[in-house]
Amino acid sequence: MKGHNAAGDGAESSLAIIVNINCTSTGNNKISESDKIKVYPNPTSGLIEVLVNESFENNYKIEVYNNLGVVIQTTVKQKGVVTAQIDLSGYPAGIYWIRIYFENECYQYKIIKE
Repeated sequence: MKGHNAAGDGAESSLAIIVNINCTSTGNNKISESDKIKVYPNPTSGLIEVLVNESFENNYKIEVYNNLGVVIQTTVKQKGVVTAQIDLSGYPAGIYWIRIYFENECYQYKIIKE
């Protein structure tokens, strides 16, 4: 994601928030990208790839939220499926959130659609 940090430069960064099953913030812990999941490209013009690098024993769910917190897409992937494609091309430019639910974990990614 391109943005401006405190120094004002346009350094690229990515953001993954590891949270409880309700995907709510757990406090002021340092946020880092999970090695379990990759979500790219960010920013995007429409298509997002989700790559799951870890095998989970159960199905998992992917939800896409607009910036108002409304679910705009939901999909359930079978266990063993390691890739998914999300199409945001029919949605306006802005900020979207992808939540990926595994068993008792939830990962949330901020996506910018150009």
